Amino acid sequence: DPIAVERATMQANFLETLLHEVAHSFDRAHRVHRGRWHLDDSVKDERFAERKAAEWFETAVHPHLNRRGVRRAEGDI
Repeated sequence: DPIAVERATMQANFLETLLHEVAHSFDRAHRVHRGRWHLDDSVKDERFAERKAAEWFETAVHPHLNRRGVRRAEGDI
C-alpha cells in the first residue's frame, strides 16, 4: 500500500528529526555544562546530534515501528 509506506516514511523522518533536536538539547544540558566543549564548535555539535539520533532511532524507534508493523520504502533512513 503506497499510502501506508508514505505515512511510515513521514513518521520515521519526523521521529528522526525530533531525536536529532533532543540530542542537541541533551548535549547542551549535560555535556557542554560539564565543559566537554564549547557550543561554538558546530561541527562537533552536529556530529554528536547525528550520532545520538541514529543510535536512539535504531535502539528505540525502529524496533517500535517494527512491532507496530510499520514498513518503510527501501532506502529510507
